[in-house]
Amino acid sequence: MKHTKRILAVLLTSTLCFGCCSAAFANDAAPASVTEAELLRNVPTENVSITSGFFRDYQRLTICQIIPTAIANVEKGTGGMPNIINAAKMHRGESYSGFSGALYVDSDVHKVLESMCYALTIDPMGDSAVLAAQEQIRSKLEEWIPYYLDAQDTNGYFDTYYILQPSMTKYSNVNNHELYCMGHFIEAALAHYACTDGTDTRLLEEAIRVADHLAATFGTGAGQRKQIPGHQEIELALLKLSLLCQTLGAGYAEKAQAYSQLAAFFLDTRGDYEGRAVDCDAWIHWQDHMPVAQQTEAVGHAVRAQYMYTAMAELSCVDPARRTLYASALSSLWNDVTHTKQYVTGGVGHSDHMEGFSTSYDLPNDKSYCETCAGIANMLWNRAMSKLDPTSAYANQIETDIYNAVLGCVNFDGNKFFYQNYLTSDTGLTRNSWYGTACCPPNLTRTLLSLGSYIYNISDTALYVNQYITNEAQVAFGDTPVQVAMNSNFPNKGNGNLTLSMDEATDFTLNLRMPAWAGSFTVKVNGTALRLSANEKGWLSISRTWSDGDIIEFDFSMPVRFEKTPDQVTTNIGYTAVRRGPLVYCAEAVDNDFRIRYATIDETAEATLVWTDSLDGAADPYGVRDLYQLKIPGKKQNHNGTEVVTWTLIPFYARSNRAQCAMSVYLPLVFKAQELHQFATPTASYTYPGDSPLHLNDGSDSPANRWTSWN
Repeated sequence: MKHTKRILAVLLTSTLCFGCCSAAFANDAAPASVTEAELLRNVPTENVSITSGFFRDYQRLTICQIIPTAIANVEKGTGGMPNIINAAKMHRGESYSGFSGALYVDSDVHKVLESMCYALTIDPMGDSAVLAAQEQIRSKLEEWIPYYLDAQDTNGYFDTYYILQPSMTKYSNVNNHELYCMGHFIEAALAHYACTDGTDTRLLEEAIRVADHLAATFGTGAGQRKQIPGHQEIELALLKLSLLCQTLGAGYAEKAQAYSQLAAFFLDTRGDYEGRAVDCDAWIHWQDHMPVAQQTEAVGHAVRAQYMYTAMAELSCVDPARRTLYASALSSLWNDVTHTKQYVTGGVGHSDHMEGFSTSYDLPNDKSYCETCAGIANMLWNRAMSKLDPTSAYANQIETDIYNAVLGCVNFDGNKFFYQNYLTSDTGLTRNSWYGTACCPPNLTRTLLSLGSYIYNISDTALYVNQYITNEAQVAFGDTPVQVAMNSNFPNKGNGNLTLSMDEATDFTLNLRMPAWAGSFTVKVNGTALRLSANEKGWLSISRTWSDGDIIEFDFSMPVRFEKTPDQVTTNIGYTAVRRGPLVYCAEAVDNDFRIRYATIDETAEATLVWTDSLDGAADPYGVRDLYQLKIPGKKQNHNGTEVVTWTLIPFYARSNRAQCAMSVYLPLVFKAQELHQFATPTASYTYPGDSPLHLNDGSDSPANRWTSWN
């Protein structure tokens, strides 16, 4: 299985796909079939190195602090790694202990493993802290891998929840996450193969045994199971493995086809109940209520749904038949989520009892669950869609997600995490050191360390700059390699530049994303300003013969924007969110000496930027504490009328790094009625346990809502 890293990198995350038309670049997406010559590809992580700036700081924090935190937690009793060790001991004939933790806890370890492998692909650039952390990660991998290899059943099955409980029947409950866990292992194995330049095949061979087992077990052939995964993920892993197998020589092309066909089978079996091996009850929670090609409304569990939509888009990239079959559904689903079921932060899924989608425009801020994994799933889906439709709307969405819905998962110290990302809280929220269901922290780490794959798309004739992140990348047009070096001051300032290096002059179109939030802009090539306007797909396109040393400068103004939701979102009538550039801001009570839910903000006033080197005043070895605060005038009510105040806002991702206190993204534009209990504490000679101050003066005639009174 000899293979070069360059070719491997291209195939792991670069898939053939079709382009399409878009009605309005910032708003709508409508895929349609095009010719093979118009296919786009992601420039993969392994071809892009984030070299400095905002996300380099977060990658350093991830490698030096978050991954060690994750390793320590998954190695604890219920953290998942003990199960893999015990499964290995069982197969070795050694003394072992039983299963512990959540039934899907294998997946947490697999994502940590994947993140560890990505960490080893990051250029340390001489940073002693990064070098030391990478050496520890490398040593830990060598400690773990032998256990991984021995934990697998001889037939390829790999899920310790069942391996360590052999009396239980495998695949008898589709919601027990067997396929989900195996999918995350396959992705971890691919990351390991990539980080070793294809020289270490141990985990890859184990992953192939897993996939071969699944391909033999599931399908419509004699003796196979017609069944779906309760939690989608395996589809993405199978498609990635299929792409790699296409490059591995004799014997692997057939495997590649089997894996992609199995991914398609898992997708197309949803909504098809005849002959099922297990009765799934057509549950809407896991999107089994109708065939995927007929689904037009996002329903059910938000992570499962968006992993499924991502798989539909990725399969469309390599399968022309699915491209046609899924096009309408993908367009309708994307518009439904983006325009009617998404918060200003990019967060999705508000219902905490099901972590899922509600009806259109049902977006209550105090119940804005917005699981971190759902934000990451949204990024994955939009990255896949960007290959099907070369419009900048997907890149705009990814930018909103990573800075707002995702990044705030972790604190400045890299050791505490949010699973949920609420947009408001009257009492304040605190991050946890870890979770029994710890899907979000390692999902964050693998996303931050593979963020390079979101920066560029490429076709045979064009380079698309999706994200403005400082990096160095290698691309090629025909036989001509081109190096791209980007310097960017995002997210604090909207300017930067790209320098192109090449051995010979090359014709291609450079497409710069026009950010949806930008005001005015300037673009210069070699110091000369260009007269440009964004095209219908949202790109500032420059077509020319490029030469070695060409420099493209960009500068997008970052006005402070007051963003209101449509009137259909009734909970936000009279409120506004505040955005500057890609960052959504929020107010915390620690900065504002008034009740932030009841004071008003002046949307006509000019905001003042205030730079702080460390928001919480602590030492900042990784450079993640420095940011711009916003100062904006407003008013509060008092017994004499109103009083002028000044709001202090911070980026939403930076919340909950200081005192636990009230926080809100949406701020009042007009004075709101205040609950009576805000002004006085009610007392009584007797109260019923169910009594609440909220029942005072609430206007309800229901006996259940009455505050207790006695003669």
